[in-house]
Amino acid sequence: QTSDGREPNPKELQEIPAHVSVRSELPGGGGFENPLERDLGRVLDDVLNGNVSIEEAERAYGVAIRSTKNDDEQITMPDHLQLDTARTAQLRAR
Repeated sequence: QTSDGREPNPKELQEIPAHVSVRSELPGGGGFENPLERDLGRVLDDVLNGNVSIEEAERAYGVAIRSTKNDDEQITMPDHLQLDTARTAQLRAR
């Protein structure tokens, strides 16, 4: 919605005058709980489902996931990803 009351069609290119502000609401959010307390298996599931990268799992959730995929393998399969519980304990202890 714009500050002048219009609700532009999100599927069309819009020209908004410089003096008009735009408010955009998108789905998603930061969640309600401490990310460092999220269940390890659920974080792994998020990675397997493509919702979170391995790097983001470590940065945001303190969960280390290692890949056992060989360099010559083209596709990462679910059994290639494993929780690194020792590293996760170190990350979450900080």
